[in-house]
Amino acid sequence: MRFGLLRYAPFLMVVSVATLHTLIPSGIQFNLYQFVPALFSTNPFQTAIAIIPFQLALLVAIIGATFKLVGRVPGRTIHYLCRADSL
Repeated sequence: MRFGLLRYAPFLMVVSVATLHTLIPSGIQFNLYQFVPALFSTNPFQTAIAIIPFQLALLVAIIGATFKLVGRVPGRTIHYLCRADSL
């Protein structure tokens, strides 16, 4: 069985970027949720309240980056990367 999809450079680029965008925030969040209670001696509710600014900043950054990229990347490029017959 031949896997041609893994030899397609744009697909590998998208998968690599998506993996980094998933692993980095997940690792930060995991460590942050363990670090805050140990450092500040907080209960789970207080920890959740303390993490809200980070979560809101992350949400604003993701939304801002998305809107910035939508204006810069032409729709034709996105269509080309998502077409099944271009593989």
